[in-house]
Amino acid sequence: MTPASSGSTRADQVEIGVGETNHYPAPWRTIAAGHQVNAECQGEAGRPPRAVVITTAEGWKIQLTHGSQTIVAENPQIQAPPGTITTAQFGIGEDLKENAEDLERTGTASVYTEGVNWDKPAPGHIEIQMYNKTPPPEWGESPGFSMYMHINCGGDPAAVSSSTTRRPPR
Repeated sequence: MTPASSGSTRADQVEIGVGETNHYPAPWRTIAAGHQVNAECQGEAGRPPRAVVITTAEGWKIQLTHGSQTIVAENPQIQAPPGTITTAQFGIGEDLKENAEDLERTGTASVYTEGVNWDKPAPGHIEIQMYNKTPPPEWGESPGFSMYMHINCGGDPAAVSSSTTRRPPR
């Protein structure tokens, strides 16, 4: 696991949790080196994972399902039962437009959008760039949820998380 190509943490960290970056301590937020967060890739060897389960020492458990923009997040240490968080298609569409404009203007663009980017920059990679101001209703008055990380579930190791493209984003 490595940092996302964008996010609110330092370049050598991954992030999961609620609240603004430095305003909430553990267990509300996990801001750690990638090797301190566990990602279990589930599925057939040599193929993109069907699902990924991410866990942290601070109690976070995040479940991803291949191709979905909806995650299930929970943390019993802060009384956050399993709740679903979905990235809105509007935000993804806005990022795609911005990436296309960057490509036209500069000749290069990010391959990522807001949300969960499956199989980018190559099969088996997952880039997560998520901030949702509205937490699941099960969490009560909790602040917004954010998650920034890059997971390689057996994909090409040369395809790094900061990948850009010289072709139109999709």
